[in-house]
Amino acid sequence: MRKKQSDCKCVENLNTLALKDQEKVLPLSRQCLSWPVRVSKRKVFGDNADELILKLQIGAGTIANDPAARFNPRSRFGKISADA
Repeated sequence: MRKKQSDCKCVENLNTLALKDQEKVLPLSRQCLSWPVRVSKRKVFGDNADELILKLQIGAGTIANDPAARFNPRSRFGKISADA
């Protein structure tokens, strides 16, 4: 239980920092296919994932954002190539 609490705190700190210093995080976030967020049944305890994805431009600099690429990061091949 203790590890999960520290993971949640790390995600909260990362997202708070990312929204404060967005310019510094953009080069990294644009190259990521996913981003850690806290999800909760009550919005007050979680992150606004839609806001984070839009502000940090998650995946904007990857092949997944290219409509001509025919690449699906959720497929089995996509998962393998994203890990490489």
